[in-house]
Parts: sequence; structure tokens; C-alpha cells
Amino acid sequence: HKEKVEAKLGHTLSLMTAVCYYFSDVEKNINTPAIIELKMLEETKKQSHSDGLTGLFNRRYFDDALQGEMNRVQRYDGCFSVFFIDLDNFKKLNDTYGHQAGDLTLKVVADILQKMKRTEDTACRYGGEELVLILPETEKMNALVIAERIRKKVEETGLEFEGKTFNVTLSGGIASYPADGKEAHELVHAADVALYQAKESGRNRIFIHDFEKRHY
Repeated sequence: HKEKVEAKLGHTLSLMTAVCYYFSDVEKNINTPAIIELKMLEETKKQSHSDGLTGLFNRRYFDDALQGEMNRVQRYDGCFSVFFIDLDNFKKLNDTYGHQAGDLTLKVVADILQKMKRTEDTACRYGGEELVLILPETEKMNALVIAERIRKKVEETGLEFEGKTFNVTLSGGIASYPADGKEAHELVHAADVALYQAKESGRNRIFIHDFEKRHY
């Protein structure tokens, strides 16, 4: 009986030793060049999809995400909208307060966008002072409600840079699939047209793209 107990104890100790060796080996492998390289590759991939200033996804990612959403809705007969944003009088802001103030403004608006968007929405920096939201499973009027909340929040947010306080507003254009385009480039163009109309009509407003040129 004593021999059986000793054998069982020896087996248990061997098992524990094997487990310790395993986890020790795993810990060592975490720091091997191959694992470090994989981590760096993942971080590089993440950075390649992000805008360095705002932390939003970049234009390249937007193009891929838009096409992906287009493929999805075409496959499942769904809908979605895009909301294009342009900060009003941004050049004047840069000229008045400096480019660092302009960068701060972009960061603040991007942060508002991140906080107010839904989990399923994709926020990107399209370029310069232009930002964009992809809104899955969202028809035009529902997109307008979301966009108007964002516009109002930006208008109400005070900014401060080096002791100077100022405000910024945005203009926006909304286009929806399939009403405004059945290809990615058509949808982008439709949203851009609506955005241009918002700018021409006095800024700090949002236009939806349709044939009646209705706006908010």
C-alpha cells in the first residue's frame, strides 16, 4: 500500500513538474523573436489603419470598409448610410489661431464622433478637415437624427488653446444605399454633393441627398 501511495505521489509530482515546465516554456516563447515580430506586425497593421492625429480610422481603411459594407448589403438586401463632415471655416481657424489649434480642433471633434457614434458605426478621417461615418442598417432619416446630434454637440463645445477660446461648427452631407447609389463611388459622390449644398446654404447644417433637396 505504501508503495502505491509513493508511486501515486511520484506521478503527481511528475505531472506538476511537467505543468511548470510547460508554463515556463510558454513564458519564454512569449519573448522569442518570432512572437515579438508577430506583435510588432499586428501593431504596424493597426497603425496603418489609423490616422495619427485623430485616432480615427484613415482614408485607406474607409475605402475598404465602405466596399465591405456595400458587398454585405448587396448580398443581404440591406441598407446603410454615410455621413460626410467638413469643419466650417477651418482655414480661417488655422490662420487665426495657428495650426496647433487646428490640430486640437480636429482631435476634439474626432473624440465627439467616437463618443456619440453607435458601436456598429465606423468613424474615419477622410482627409484634411473632412471626417466620415459609415452607418450600417440605417436609413436616411435615422442617419439624419444621429448626424444632427453630432452637429449640435460640436456647435455647443467650447475650445481653448493658449488662453484663447473659440468654437467650431460643421457642415454635413448624408447619402444612403440604395436610394443614392448602388456603387461605393456613387454613394461618396452623392454625400459630397449634399455636403456642398450644406456649405453653400450657410454652413453649420446638414443636407440629405435626394431629388427634392430636402435639408435639416
